[in-house]
Amino acid sequence: MASTQAYVTQDDVLMATLTVKETIYYSAQLQLPNSLSQYEKRARAEETMRAMGLDGVKDMRIGSGSTKGISGGQRRRVSICLEILTHPQLLFLDEPTSGLDSAASYHVMSRISSLACEKGMTVVGAIHQPSSEDGGGDEGGDVEAITSAEKAISILVSAYKSSDYSHKVTQSIADICIMYEKEHEVGNKCRRPSFISQLLVLTKRSFANMHRDLAYYWFRIGIYTIVGERLNGHYNVSVFVISNTLSSIPFLAVISLIPGALAYYLAGLQSGVSHFIFFILCLFESLIIVESLMMIVASIVPDYLMGIIAGAGIQGIMLLNCGFFQPANLLPKPFFKYLLHYIAFHTYAYQAFLKNEFLGLSLPSGIDERSPGISGYRLLRDVWSIDMSQSKWVDLGFLFAIFVIYRMLFLVIVKIRDKVKPVNKIRFYYKAHST
Repeated sequence: MASTQAYVTQDDVLMATLTVKETIYYSAQLQLPNSLSQYEKRARAEETMRAMGLDGVKDMRIGSGSTKGISGGQRRRVSICLEILTHPQLLFLDEPTSGLDSAASYHVMSRISSLACEKGMTVVGAIHQPSSEDGGGDEGGDVEAITSAEKAISILVSAYKSSDYSHKVTQSIADICIMYEKEHEVGNKCRRPSFISQLLVLTKRSFANMHRDLAYYWFRIGIYTIVGERLNGHYNVSVFVISNTLSSIPFLAVISLIPGALAYYLAGLQSGVSHFIFFILCLFESLIIVESLMMIVASIVPDYLMGIIAGAGIQGIMLLNCGFFQPANLLPKPFFKYLLHYIAFHTYAYQAFLKNEFLGLSLPSGIDERSPGISGYRLLRDVWSIDMSQSKWVDLGFLFAIFVIYRMLFLVIVKIRDKVKPVNKIRFYYKAHST
């Protein structure tokens, strides 16, 4: 199905940090089959860029509203390039001139027209154009015109519903709803590059994006996860989740190491190398768990601001029950202690940090110099109610398990959305046009 048709959305969903050439090259490697060599894929990308008149800006970054980049018309042409790499027979365009001025609209449409003639493509597009009258008539005339237009539309709709074409379209849409998933999966298996090829390309692309835009990494990752990369169905969800995980590891490691080292030694914590390494590992796992949790929130909550609020709220509730503000043995039962306390990843991070620092130490009792000291073990168990039945490495293992669970949960959610959304769109279209 995808080998014969392509769809360009109204909004340009592109990575601002990548250049035009990189954007199209990466897409070519993801979409074109393994039967083509790397040279042939690059040649196809170059050919497509030339056909859409992007040769002169191929080394410029896409940019966005806040960063300098290519123009709106050029961005639209890049989006079209990504979809015509496979030389589809049928190209759907959702308002390709939306937001463009007359000159940009002319350049976009002239390139599409030339390409359609050259490649033998059929192009179907929706274009909104204002009325030739920009006002000036009397109010009564406007009302009469609107009423007349409504009557004409009503007559056309009624005539269409009673025609044979309407019944044929209704049956075709019903068949598509049933056959879509199966055909889509079979078609992808026949055409798409292998899992490993997609993984390498996505990891490279994600790494390039992250190291060029570190300041916005935390804020943009949720948005890119949902709308930037998977929207056009160029690759498998599992590949994206794995590649995103691999490409984020170096950045999270640096974030853990540099600030962690400063805090560790400025606070005067235990000077042993093994203690420091454990501290950094625990901090790293906590960061990657927070990132995974926010990815889950972003995949469920559609609004950006509400996503931040929801993520902060979830972590706040977990933090309240981890034992930091209130020892575990004093938490209200059963909900806060036996459920939230053991679900919160903060619990295991907090325990691991304390065990790493206090086990093996002997601390003064505070009564007088002759009184025997208190061991770190007793302090953790009796004063702070820390679970001492397991070592700090077990706590670290729990953190890793939570990370894996979060990533798997995120994968399941995105897969469900990915399968349900296209079918729902078709059904919504069918329902809207049959009532």
